[in-house]
Amino acid sequence: MSGIQTFKYKRRKMTVIFWNCSVWFKGKEIYEILGYKGGMTRFMTLLLDDNMTYSKSNVNLISELGLSTFTYHKGLKPKMRERANELYEWVQKEVMPVFDEYIRSWL
Repeated sequence: MSGIQTFKYKRRKMTVIFWNCSVWFKGKEIYEILGYKGGMTRFMTLLLDDNMTYSKSNVNLISELGLSTFTYHKGLKPKMRERANELYEWVQKEVMPVFDEYIRSWL
């Protein structure tokens, strides 16, 4: 298994990257999946902690911790928070076990 894997969430592509011993998601794909309307820059600034995001050139990544934090961000409207929580629950059920298995194979 490579460090990059593609998943489908509600018929939308989700690229998941195993990098620096963490699971990361492409910010633009998460932005589109959630239907966020506040602009990509605003979306990424909701996750201020450097441990939750990585940005370079046109690539914005959100860590698994960042996605978790986003689900309860006080600046989100209830419907967006609900969508984010649903996505995060799906990630925990479908995505994280794949990478957990990948990590165990190294040990």
